[in-house]
Amino acid sequence: YQFILLIFFILHPLAGLTNYIYNSVNVTSGSYSLDLSGVAPTTVTPSGSFPASGLPAGVVSLQVEGATSGAIGTGNFTIFISYQTTADGEWTVNSKWDTNVNPNSPSVKTHIANNITIPESNTIEVDEITIDENASLHNNGSTFTINGNIILKNGADNKSAKFLNNGNLINRGKIIIRKSFSRTFGWYFMSFPFDVPADRIFIAGTNTIARWGDPTTAATSTNDFYVSEYDGAKRDNTGVVNYTIDSPNWKDVTPHTLIAKKGYIIAVPGDIEIDFVSGSQESALFSTTSSNVSVNKYLNNSYQQHNSWNLIGTPYASAYDLKYATEAPFYHYNNVNYDVVMSGDNVVLNPYTSF
Repeated sequence: YQFILLIFFILHPLAGLTNYIYNSVNVTSGSYSLDLSGVAPTTVTPSGSFPASGLPAGVVSLQVEGATSGAIGTGNFTIFISYQTTADGEWTVNSKWDTNVNPNSPSVKTHIANNITIPESNTIEVDEITIDENASLHNNGSTFTINGNIILKNGADNKSAKFLNNGNLINRGKIIIRKSFSRTFGWYFMSFPFDVPADRIFIAGTNTIARWGDPTTAATSTNDFYVSEYDGAKRDNTGVVNYTIDSPNWKDVTPHTLIAKKGYIIAVPGDIEIDFVSGSQESALFSTTSSNVSVNKYLNNSYQQHNSWNLIGTPYASAYDLKYATEAPFYHYNNVNYDVVMSGDNVVLNPYTSF
């Protein structure tokens, strides 16, 4: 056997990208998924070990020794470093990250697991960002560029990732609302700040389209989720009141597209995690200005309590207090019955909630 020595330097994010050429293979520094299955043995500098399919976060340099045959494979490899927060605080504080370096590079994937603020007057760029359902990110006056996807997690208990933007946000990728559903929870009152057609609803982390079911037609166990919308016109015409989720005023969604800022109820036949994906470069949910939600007036019924019922949603990726919304009263389903929200009441809704 012939033996070779390959050294890849993963630079500090501020240093940018450097390309290393070996046997016509272009390896971009900052990699997180380089196939080293043909390399044996492998060593890492500084000390430590790693699986053959990936590099650990925060590696400064990688030294690989192995046979020439199959040592690196062929093709182009783009390698990303992953950073995850470890405590609440400011993005620019190194000790808040597992790598002890705050991320700022287009080759960086970031995972927000805490409550993080980007302080004002910074310029930060990353590839992809994931925010956990118990975490939040606040851009407080900086220029923040995200080249890849923004993944916002929403838990089975309706706790949700929160992203408050008070700066200049440049989103070059797609937004993924990654929702966990529990069968025993029942119906989830949900809304999305962008249109989501059926072909952009996937089993989480895959390219497999989730199967949409219509509750009032041929419901089968082969569907992954079921969706209904509220029929305010029918309520106005019939005068039938909604006391519980079991009401004749719910109807199937036709065509199969979830409309931005409109409310829906969603249930699942089994526990599942589903991705609801935006188009490219969506930004309305990060707006720093007020947002309007269109509603319909239904005025045929002589009893006012049956007029103009609409199920709508919060338009932002951050929490929203209904005391700032006009046209109260509102009704919010608490998974048992409906709470009445009067003008000026402090009722804070998580993102992607309908009322």
